[in-house]
Amino acid sequence: MKVLARSNHTRLTCYVDDLVLSGVEEEAVETGRLALIEVARRSGFVINATKSQLPGPEITAFNIVLSNGELAITDDRMHEFESDLLCSTPSAAAAIIAYVRSVNGSQADRLVQVALASSDDGVLEAATKFA
Repeated sequence: MKVLARSNHTRLTCYVDDLVLSGVEEEAVETGRLALIEVARRSGFVINATKSQLPGPEITAFNIVLSNGELAITDDRMHEFESDLLCSTPSAAAAIIAYVRSVNGSQADRLVQVALASSDDGVLEAATKFA
């Protein structure tokens, strides 16, 4: 894994038990993917086939759609954030909006609009900080 993590052609990102291998050239990512599977197998780890994605112009990881130059929170996760936002404390609502803004500003703007349409004073208070 150290070789993959230090490659000039690919980048390995790890978060808890999720691994993302990215790169500019799809062939280099595929070569790295096969090497990663082999290293995992030799170490006694099994790659979850249902979570695995082949190299391509877009992948989904960590509830975020990643593509070249763009990040977007998945629709399902955005719906959860909208629901959570409407029943959150002001500080939790602000944290949700801030997190979404750190990933995708236009998605955060839509959340702010949802919050501004709310009748909850705490949610409104949080949304006005971002409006």
